[in-house]
This record gives sequence, C-alpha cells and structure tokens, in this order.
Amino acid sequence: MRTLTRRARRLYREEGARKVTTESIRFVVRAVRHSLGTRGLYGSRRYLTLLRWSNAGRGRFDAVANPYKIIHTAPTEIAYVTGRRPNPGRFQWQDLRKVQGGDWDRSDERVEDLPVVQALRQRFEDGTDWEDIEFIQHVLEQAEHEPLLR
Repeated sequence: MRTLTRRARRLYREEGARKVTTESIRFVVRAVRHSLGTRGLYGSRRYLTLLRWSNAGRGRFDAVANPYKIIHTAPTEIAYVTGRRPNPGRFQWQDLRKVQGGDWDRSDERVEDLPVVQALRQRFEDGTDWEDIEFIQHVLEQAEHEPLLR
C-alpha cells in the first residue's frame, strides 16, 4: 500500500490530479477484473468473451490477433524484450487480445542482458554454484524482506 501511495504522490506532483484520477480508475478496474478472474472465472467462456470484447476496443476493431494461437520460433530469434514496464514478464488474463497504442512493444533491452538470463548462463554454461550467483542472492534477500514473495 505504501508503494501505491508513493506512486500516487509522485504522479500528482509530476502530472496533476487528473492523471492520478484516471490512473486510479484504471487500477481499480484491473484489480476488479483480476479478482473476478481468480474466483474461477478465468476459464469460463463468458469471462473470456467479455475480455476479448473489452480488450479489442469494445467492438471498434474487426480483426484482433488470436491470443491462443501458438507461433513457433527458435529461442535464438528472440533478441529483445517488450517495452512493457514495470515488469516486462508480467501477464494477466485481462490483457488477452488487448489493443494498446504507443511504443510499449519497442525496447532496446536485449534478452541476453536480463539478469535472470545471465544467472542461468552462469549456472548452466559456466557451472557456477547457485549460492555464488549474485542475482540469485539478490532474489533470496528480496524474498526474506518482501512479504509478497514469501
């Protein structure tokens, strides 16, 4: 909760009350959708239909990519992460088929530069023990101090 309060204060200072209001509404809507989804609705046909309609611009778009279609690609072909922040790996069901403008999918951050990828290389290519990998130690320290990670 402290983090949300800090973010709201920073947003207010930088962009004003209108931005705080719109971001708060967006947060509440996402939280409600996620809460409904975790109550067993994620697999229901009605919930998925609602998400598809909502995320596809509420009927404004005719053709939206199928989020269930599997596209095979070689891992070596993936060079960059998306520009999604704060956590580019975060995925939530309510984002299925979402049409979103902007350059969120553009990033100069390379996959090979991600700390987790470097840690896995240290372990499996270099044979470094887990205990000797700085990234792993950092994650373990966070898990001890952050109640959400326990």
